[in-house]
Amino acid sequence: FLSAVATGTVTNNGTLAFPANAMTKGNKEVSLIMYSSDAEKDWRLSQGMTAEGCVDPAVVEWGSGRLLMMTTCEEGHHKVYESSNMGKTWTEALGTLSRVWDNALEREGSGGQSGFITATIEERDVMLVTLPVNLNGSVSDQLHLWLTDAAHIVMLGRYPTQVSRSPAVPCCLGARRS
Repeated sequence: FLSAVATGTVTNNGTLAFPANAMTKGNKEVSLIMYSSDAEKDWRLSQGMTAEGCVDPAVVEWGSGRLLMMTTCEEGHHKVYESSNMGKTWTEALGTLSRVWDNALEREGSGGQSGFITATIEERDVMLVTLPVNLNGSVSDQLHLWLTDAAHIVMLGRYPTQVSRSPAVPCCLGARRS
């Protein structure tokens, strides 16, 4: 396993799920989850994993029993995967959220880790997505906040990274806009 800094999620049925990075036998990085229905007794690794080169995962439950995992991928964009069987299989969420966000202006490299949480706003389930943006070279100098219901995507604002260095924490809602 490789280290990854990301928050886990608790599903509606009480299962804890944490994203993780791992290496394949061919020394390629992939993302998967570790999960447990009883954290004191047992932990399991998901059987399925992302495509090679997709790392720095973040995971949330979307709907009843469906997990979404957002990763940064070496070909230059974020891919979103979905699983309805606790990671036994992961399918790229094409046509909705996957490959919408670039990792960098040049669409090269895996970029920075994203983060997302779910919320209910005016009786509508939505996700808040944070993504670091590299406008000045290799250093993330802005954090972008997006809102989506998985059918529509709206950018809510840009925040300077002086507010928070952690892209996985959408804590900048009260920060001044730049």
